[in-house]
Amino acid sequence: MMQRIEKTFAGRPLVIETGRMAKQAAGAAVVTFGETMVLATVTVSDNQSTLPFFPLTVEYKERTYAAGKIPGGFIKREGRPQDAEILSGRIIDRTIRPLFPEGFKNEVQVFIYVISADQENDADIPALLAVSYALNASRIPFSTPIAGVRVGRVEDKWVLNPTFQQLAYSDMELVVSGSQDSIVMVEGGALEVQERDVVQALTIAQRGIRELIAIQEELLAKAGRQPKMQWTKAEPDTHLQSRVKELAEGKMLEAINQAEKHTRMDAVEAVKRMATETLASDFPDASKSIHEMLGELEYRALRDQVLDTKRRVDGRAVDEVRPISIDTGVLPRAHGSALFTRGQTQALVVATLGTANDVQRLDTIDEAGETTKSFMLHYNFPPFSTGEVRPMRGTSRREIGHGNLAERALQSVLPDFAQFPYTIRIVSDVLESNGSSSMASVCGGSLALFDAGVPIHAAVAGVAMGLIKEGQDDPRDPGRDGRGDHRRRHGHRDHRRCRRRGDGARAADGAGDHRRAGDRRDVRGHGQEHDGVRRLRRDHAGHGRPRPHLRAAARPHGEDRGRREARRPRDGQAARPRRAWSYPPLDEGARAASRGDAGGAGASAS
Repeated sequence: MMQRIEKTFAGRPLVIETGRMAKQAAGAAVVTFGETMVLATVTVSDNQSTLPFFPLTVEYKERTYAAGKIPGGFIKREGRPQDAEILSGRIIDRTIRPLFPEGFKNEVQVFIYVISADQENDADIPALLAVSYALNASRIPFSTPIAGVRVGRVEDKWVLNPTFQQLAYSDMELVVSGSQDSIVMVEGGALEVQERDVVQALTIAQRGIRELIAIQEELLAKAGRQPKMQWTKAEPDTHLQSRVKELAEGKMLEAINQAEKHTRMDAVEAVKRMATETLASDFPDASKSIHEMLGELEYRALRDQVLDTKRRVDGRAVDEVRPISIDTGVLPRAHGSALFTRGQTQALVVATLGTANDVQRLDTIDEAGETTKSFMLHYNFPPFSTGEVRPMRGTSRREIGHGNLAERALQSVLPDFAQFPYTIRIVSDVLESNGSSSMASVCGGSLALFDAGVPIHAAVAGVAMGLIKEGQDDPRDPGRDGRGDHRRRHGHRDHRRCRRRGDGARAADGAGDHRRAGDRRDVRGHGQEHDGVRRLRRDHAGHGRPRPHLRAAARPHGEDRGRREARRPRDGQAARPRRAWSYPPLDEGARAASRGDAGGAGASAS
């Protein structure tokens, strides 16, 4: 039976309906905002996966018929997802993934079809609303209504869910998703705004999120929820758990405190191998459980050390940035190049300039005609950067997401196309990685632009931030729902120990181990002269984070040194003079090209 609710949100009609389309899916919903329509469906497997992670798949598809178009080229059907579709799917994935119950391993698939595009309202926000409703109404164990909004600011006035036309004049664009009380994900860019502006935008976003959640709740009460499926989280063998802890806890603590990444990894693997071989005779059928318990032991050891000592396993204090080295002009025939190294993370970043004929042409459902993009940043993460061997299957979704993150951080400092009529392509090849490779791409990209003689407005640097917190915010805390005694929730009876840990540890420039053990990550880009936020991305591994923690994340913390280094020449060399470029006359086609969202909030056209 079809059920629907119609409201007005942000000055436009909003409709949620269910029971008309895709009725054989576990849950389905159609959301209409303006004249943009999205269909979201969710399905779940009855069998528990044997994979060591939660197998969630989010597919976001834009149908060209939604805008009355036929795909161009020889093949007249939709093929591989465009970058914009992948980025929208990642926003939804990053929002819903941490909200599934810990230990749930049944495969879940989420499909979103954009079936009508009015070329005024972006479909990603209605898509998240449709996914939330479909999940909450289905039998999948997901019981947290969520929503997302986009916040812009036009002529000093805040705009909720701005249209594409309004975004062209906005100095900020934030996509914020969350629940009734917490913010789960933030993604956005800005033209160098202050901390207070970001906090105010988050406050406005939270109000909009609550309004959308109330609309969902009203329809859920009217249409009803399906009974949630029965599933059982595998409980560990307490005897085996105590043996593993007794055998490996001390050795694991010693192993994780190796300063060098691969030495530390080898030491941890040696401890795991020793424990597995020792326990194999007494527990011959428990190798998988032993491996999981050892992983949990490593996770807890990493967290406890940071919380108790405020020092990380590589010996750094929580506010200490790894050593930075910079080499510019490393490629003699490239227009601009930089080798940026921070600790064991290294990126070779190269800038190339082209003419107006080199712009990227895009055919999307968001525009009536073809659009162009004259600034691109492509991020590559080969397996050798982490010393691994894995098959190469084309550009991954992660590479597209990280490239977009760095691209938007640099975009707002570029000169206007009318003043500098060149197509700019930056390629970041990550040569080593131990965390924050996307931020190394931002720093290296800024240096490469300077080396190429591009008259950018300011240097840009980026830093990754992490939070490790004790108690109910710990994503693996079995008592996060407030039930259970202190020992069951924290593994000890010492209440004073938790009080000493206070609000946890906020760590700058997180390496790989620290970021895996953290509750959330913040990635930011900053300009040199004005201390403003250009780019903000935040994910949380638990059930969200209230605004005070985000306020702390928006403050400069550890990136000042990186900003100073971004203007420093190589050791022993004089500063390389900027190249002089002669500007060719512009034809009308070139004048129509733009830098994606030039004059807007730094958002790329893709």
